[in-house]
Amino acid sequence: MPRGRKKGSKNVKREGDFLINQHDIKFTDAEKRKLESLVNSANRKRRRILQAEGDLERFVAGRATGQSIAESVGRMGKESDFVLAKKTKSLNRFRTKKDYDRYIANLERVVKRDYISERVKQYRDNWAKSIESVYGVDDQEAKDLIQRIETMDVKDYITAVQEDEALEISEVYMPTNEKDKQFKKIKKAVERVAPERKKCPKCGDNLRRGKGNWKNYLICENRRCNYKVKLN
Repeated sequence: MPRGRKKGSKNVKREGDFLINQHDIKFTDAEKRKLESLVNSANRKRRRILQAEGDLERFVAGRATGQSIAESVGRMGKESDFVLAKKTKSLNRFRTKKDYDRYIANLERVVKRDYISERVKQYRDNWAKSIESVYGVDDQEAKDLIQRIETMDVKDYITAVQEDEALEISEVYMPTNEKDKQFKKIKKAVERVAPERKKCPKCGDNLRRGKGNWKNYLICENRRCNYKVKLN
């Protein structure tokens, strides 16, 4: 590679103010810089997910239930293929300008600060919908459970999946003769991990379940308040 040529610029030639790739598609310098910047950001997020640096990342990576990266792709659907793939800065990948625009749109969505939490929320909501499809919307007990799931904090949901496989979508679709037994199992798991929100008697903020040594306690979400109470 000639000195000074950037990675991804092979077979890209310049004509005046434009860069032309091997498919004769024209790009501006600004479009090339935008691609490079977004790819760098997307690859950093990919590394965080693969290294499982936080609760959300571990969930997406499948580490919460001991899955391999390949097995975890199903959690986020086909989009995981894009999220977990290493991105390229090469302009030669684009056969049309629409290809470039779609790729940029996908990168912009992935690099958003709340992207991972939004994907986990989507999985949580899909889980609630799977319960609705199996147990129906006319069953009041099922409706109450679905409402609790849909309002469950993302981190509470991740804790739930880590602690009980009953909360995986695949576990909802059980044989008919096991349906009632499975529903009770799901309900018990939800109630244990995400009890109905209670207010702190000291400051009025929400109480949430603690982690680690405090997982059997409800703790005030206000960090300045030290209130906690043991769960029954």
